[in-house]
Amino acid sequence: MILEAFQHRSYPWTYIHGDACPDNILCTEDGVRIIDFEFGHFGNAFLDAANARMLFPSCWCANKISKFIVDEIERSYRLEIVKGFPELADDAQFEIGLVSACAFWALSSLFRHLDNALNQEKDYGPLGVETVRQHVISRLEAFVDIALMDHPLPAMRGTLSRLQDVLIDRWSDTPMMPVYPAFRKL
Repeated sequence: MILEAFQHRSYPWTYIHGDACPDNILCTEDGVRIIDFEFGHFGNAFLDAANARMLFPSCWCANKISKFIVDEIERSYRLEIVKGFPELADDAQFEIGLVSACAFWALSSLFRHLDNALNQEKDYGPLGVETVRQHVISRLEAFVDIALMDHPLPAMRGTLSRLQDVLIDRWSDTPMMPVYPAFRKL
């Protein structure tokens, strides 16, 4: 359902950055500037919307962000996207799109990294500033957290929640993903 929805434009398509993460944003005297569009393309609008919640899944410098900051990012994104897609003012439509994008990023992270992480005696090394196992576990956690909020996809939530528990147990020496230093005191 998730991959089909993303391939068949079941959600609003717009130009997305494709790599929206902290190192592709500049704060200048004139305001915030987004840079580095080599992965930009037309695609599902929710993929960029879910980036902060899913710990910037395309980013090498991923860490956690405080929940209230994630909520503010998503609120701001929604205010803008509603201008082009008024139907997303409906909470249910916006929420299913966001949860589905989070599921997409969780599955994408598993497809890219799980096999290597499972087949190594130890964590197979850093993926930027944190380890691959931290990325996998944290993205599962992020999806399970949003899916627990009485959203659809209960089977996927249950499966990924069980997988998260198994991996945390199996990789008990893997520390949790830290919060970005700038947000640790918030």
